[in-house]
Amino acid sequence: MVAIDRRAILRSAGLFAASSLAGCAFGFGGTNETVGVDVSNQDDASHRLSVTVTFDETALVDVTERLAPGESAATQFENPPSAGPARVEAVLANDRSTSTDVRVGPGTGIRQISVRITPEGTVEAYGART
Repeated sequence: MVAIDRRAILRSAGLFAASSLAGCAFGFGGTNETVGVDVSNQDDASHRLSVTVTFDETALVDVTERLAPGESAATQFENPPSAGPARVEAVLANDRSTSTDVRVGPGTGIRQISVRITPEGTVEAYGART
């Protein structure tokens, strides 16, 4: 007869639970109905920022925000029914801009698009799996 070590069973169960949760934390196994769009100003000056997210030639987000230092704003869009690149364009009033593609839709794991004004007064955008 083989003796079962209770601690080994509990340790294995804990590792299984942790690995299952890690998949959720990194965006595996499912698609959100919506994708959040967060904009933030990490510069010490106020800025006017325009953000557009387009997918398949359709604007999903088109907003302009005036952000004070340290301020942020958020919106969201409905995740498209098919996977593909969404074009994220962010333009500051001083004509500094960035443009990037973020893959959205089923199976991509994208939960959020972040746009931030850096402490140097430039702008960057990226997709995040949460």
